[in-house]
Amino acid sequence: GPAAVPARMPRPGETFAGRYTIERMLGRGGMGVVYLATQKPLGRLVALKVLRPPESVEDDPKFDGRFLREAEAAARLQHPNTITVHDFGHDDDGALYLVMEYLEGNDLRKTLAHEGLFAPARAIHVAKQVCKSLREAHRKGIIHRDLKPANVLLVHRDDDADFVKVLDFGLVKFRGEASEITLAGKFLGSPRYTSPEALDRTREVDHRADIYALGILLFTMITGAPPFDGDPLQVLHAHLHETPPPMYRANPAAPTTPALEALVARCLKKEPDERYQSMGDLL
Repeated sequence: GPAAVPARMPRPGETFAGRYTIERMLGRGGMGVVYLATQKPLGRLVALKVLRPPESVEDDPKFDGRFLREAEAAARLQHPNTITVHDFGHDDDGALYLVMEYLEGNDLRKTLAHEGLFAPARAIHVAKQVCKSLREAHRKGIIHRDLKPANVLLVHRDDDADFVKVLDFGLVKFRGEASEITLAGKFLGSPRYTSPEALDRTREVDHRADIYALGILLFTMITGAPPFDGDPLQVLHAHLHETPPPMYRANPAAPTTPALEALVARCLKKEPDERYQSMGDLL
């Protein structure tokens, strides 16, 4: 059967799944709530995500199995620039959960909102770390499929104030699977960071979709906004049919260079065969 929908989410002071003491809520979204929790008996602070599955089997009959498969895949990733998954499963009531390392920092979306445009050197420093995280995932046959600023966390580590942790392989797919762009009538992914091939049910989405998304990530860091913005349907149409403007034209104040323009333009080619063919090539 499907995963249980929690009658109510846990509260501070309560113990979840027998070993996680809830400290406080960190955030909530359409798919669940994230808490700061203490793992017993280790005394380790963790980020505990409790999911809200579909309320009926008809909405998504494969939700439970897909989540467990995706969590298991994410737990296999060990790169320093990838969030560490400590645990996952069901609690006694059947609710699904995921336990990750707890990190203090700001995601790239908030950082851009607070600090403005990134200098080229800073943008490249962040992008290279994202490349390295996804290079390991791709070598293990795992595609992220939801790379966007909110899923790139910047933390302070040693002398690096922009140490990257890539989050939420929540739409993780494996090579060779058919494209699946909608589920329960909803779009899977973030329209502004979606590759053209992900919008075509007849095409296979492979690791080069992440290269397209990384190009948009670079574009956003340099100019302050993705190349296509606005109404979601218009954005999706633009991914399919419009050529992104050069970054210097999208924002004349953007601190860009000809070499960086060429690199981003190649990442954003409509045809995957015309992009860089691997994260190693892009690095």
